[in-house]
Amino acid sequence: MPVPSPNDEKPFLNLDIGIKEVRMIYDSIELYAGEKASTMHPSEKERLAHLRNLFYKVKMEYEFLNN
Repeated sequence: MPVPSPNDEKPFLNLDIGIKEVRMIYDSIELYAGEKASTMHPSEKERLAHLRNLFYKVKMEYEFLNN
């Protein structure tokens, strides 16, 4: 099996934000998705759901580690 080169890796982004900002971004995505769901292209819905799930995971990890 070939070893993937660094160029084959998925792009990533490091954000230095607090949990309040994570919650705000998550809530904003939820609101946007709810208001625009009927007019969104299916691929946009899928990307938005992926992003929402990512921020949800961050919220849950924070809760798990801090409670």
